[in-house]
Amino acid sequence: MRNQIAVFARLISVGMMAACGGTTEPPAPPPPPGLRVVSGDNQSDTIHTIIGQPIILELRGPDRNVAANQTVTLTAEPADRVDCGPLTCDRLYFVKGNEGFRTLTDHTDINGRISVIVNTGEEAGPAALTAEAPTFGYSVVAHVTVTAGAPVGILVQPRDSTAYVGNTYPVGAALVDRFHNRLSKAVSYSSATPAISVDGTGRVRGVSIGRGFVVLQAGAFSDTAWITVPPRGTLAAYDNGPLFGTPTGLVKLELDGSGYRMIAATTPAPFGGGVGPSWAANGREVLFHDGVFGSERLYAVDTLGGSPRLVFPAGPTTSERWGKLSGDKNILYFVGRDLSSACSWLWSSLSDGSAAAPIGGTPDCSVSLSHPSASPNGSEVVVTTDRDGLVLVNPQTGQFTPLGINGPIAEWSPDGSLIAYGGAGINLMNPDGSGRRVLASSDVQGRPSWSPDGAWLLYRVSGRLELANVSTGQVLPLAYGSRLADPVGHPAP
Repeated sequence: MRNQIAVFARLISVGMMAACGGTTEPPAPPPPPGLRVVSGDNQSDTIHTIIGQPIILELRGPDRNVAANQTVTLTAEPADRVDCGPLTCDRLYFVKGNEGFRTLTDHTDINGRISVIVNTGEEAGPAALTAEAPTFGYSVVAHVTVTAGAPVGILVQPRDSTAYVGNTYPVGAALVDRFHNRLSKAVSYSSATPAISVDGTGRVRGVSIGRGFVVLQAGAFSDTAWITVPPRGTLAAYDNGPLFGTPTGLVKLELDGSGYRMIAATTPAPFGGGVGPSWAANGREVLFHDGVFGSERLYAVDTLGGSPRLVFPAGPTTSERWGKLSGDKNILYFVGRDLSSACSWLWSSLSDGSAAAPIGGTPDCSVSLSHPSASPNGSEVVVTTDRDGLVLVNPQTGQFTPLGINGPIAEWSPDGSLIAYGGAGINLMNPDGSGRRVLASSDVQGRPSWSPDGAWLLYRVSGRLELANVSTGQVLPLAYGSRLADPVGHPAP
């Protein structure tokens, strides 16, 4: 009987142990010391959005206990772009109250935790925030992926460019959101203009001289990229510099914008007025004036390299501006001043700078002269004056003949049959002032320049250069020339 009772007791004990699930497991240890992301890591959301859930951080001290009321500093990863102000194209920033912060200092609650509200910025891409607990030296990184927003249009680069016949360049285009983040949808390219062709990758080819455009399409959005195909040629011009106070100088480049090279650094011209470049008789050097306003000197610089040289190193003039050769390249005309004169006047010399002398005797200080341009044989010179506007000057007699046109600057055609002048439009007239006509309505800044064959005029308008076809009136914008003044095309050899 006693044995039966013992067995029964053991059965009850086993049953009770089974009912309780077996041996009791010890409690799990607390998380290790450190700062960790409890929840909210690796989220993804669109630009300018408070992400779906806060990022919860937890701080535990060396004893593994939660660390309450401890300082935690938060730093958002900076944007990749450098053209941004605070909180403009950052990928992340922190929100507290009604304000946003790139960096933030907060304190853990009684549970050792911090809830971080994160707002995505303007730039799409992978982003991160770093949290640090300076008391313990702990840190952790949480990650967020910022995705682009809804499409608003096609970003085109370049929107306006140039290419010679037979040359190519790529048009870059992408469907973008309002902050120019690119979306994955492909852009298609097409052209129906005869001056250019384009392939499926957006590579444009110049086909014939003229103006054309590429149509870009992505879903419901479309845009255009414009292309000028200019005649081949070389020009010199004055570069105003990208910003006020930056280096300025005389440059040489091709009419398609390629081959840009500064050939002479210059003093910044007052009011962006340029340095009056023109080509020397050898076709390799460029003449220009430089120096303190009112005391400029005339220089020549080799386009292949070397330092500028004074055209009149031994006088007789002490100041020279706007040097310009006659069409036959034998006579150099310029506005100069010598020690005996109280004012500048029209001078001439041989093309090498010798035999310099004022035209027409004693200068008339009541008249200010600029920008002389001679007929091909040098028998007449058209000059801009502040009293009579455009005038014709006879170099032999010094006689002035006003043409009745105020303000603009003129240039004689290579064959001597026409004079082109700027101002309110690009205009043409016969050498005696008759037969005036408007070639193009652009508001011309400075002097126009003829192509060697007399078929085109090159000039500056606000923000760019333009070419105008003398026969047809077609205008070809050259968008690369936004900083260039006083453009002058290379003459015929």
